[in-house]
Amino acid sequence: MEKIRITDSMEITKVMIGVERLGLEKTQKECFAFIDHYLEVGGNCIDTARLYNAGETDRVLGEWFRQSGKRDKVILCTKGSHNDPSGRSRLSKEEIVGDMDAALRDLRLEYSDIHLLHRDDVSLPVSEIMPVLDSLVKSGKTRAVGVSNWTASRIVEANRFARENGLSPLVASQINYSLAVTTPAATGDLTHITMNSVEYGWYRETQFPVMAYSSKARGYFIKMAAGEPITRPGVLRYYDNFPENHRRFDRICRLSRELGVSVSALCVAYVLCDGLNCAALLTVSKLSQMEDCFAGHDLHLTPEQLNYLNNG
Repeated sequence: MEKIRITDSMEITKVMIGVERLGLEKTQKECFAFIDHYLEVGGNCIDTARLYNAGETDRVLGEWFRQSGKRDKVILCTKGSHNDPSGRSRLSKEEIVGDMDAALRDLRLEYSDIHLLHRDDVSLPVSEIMPVLDSLVKSGKTRAVGVSNWTASRIVEANRFARENGLSPLVASQINYSLAVTTPAATGDLTHITMNSVEYGWYRETQFPVMAYSSKARGYFIKMAAGEPITRPGVLRYYDNFPENHRRFDRICRLSRELGVSVSALCVAYVLCDGLNCAALLTVSKLSQMEDCFAGHDLHLTPEQLNYLNNG
């Protein structure tokens, strides 16, 4: 499987698996088989977060690490410091370090490979945040640090401060990115950062590593193509109020028929072929869905096909 470079000593496969629902619906045996299959077919990057399932996701994943002995086969991406339920940011030194320590405890590991801040608080100067992240690297708790839901301008500001002060830089960014357009207002969470022309332009020019979450638009196009009703209010709120998404749905269905590939595979191929240094971060619940994701990895869209999906 193709990879993108995160640091000089770290590369991740272009299909990442998010284990957000680990332990919610499947038995431990089923969860373990799911992770094993992902590795067997060539994947190497697993994404988790303290927010997921009140820490149970980390505990299930930690038990898999203990039983499998496959720590050296995985690039592990952890996330912490999500806002609390009231919306208050959790980016103090105590909260950043506390979430890192709690993750390692539940994962039964000495370190993660990449640790990301799950949210930003633009009222806090980067001079308060970056030294704390640097301490996680210097103490050996993580090999590298990055962010989720930060704007490009904040990443630039943070890395300028890190460079001027000899600190560990941010090396990767998770951002809401798919063929379906949305906005933070539409998601109902203004701390979400969604791909737009400004963000896209910066990522394309700098080739800063992107981990595209919601890269299948929460199944929006896939369910519509299958003729299934979209019952999750969040999915409708995110995507359905934008007429452009209805036009993009028509185009992705037409291209799906022409190429003889699934809409799901096309969603994955879109983010991997759109000119960025990008990995698709995917959350799937069935092995068949995982196979569709890998089909998208192998599908190389032409500039003309990408332009058609974007503009018609």
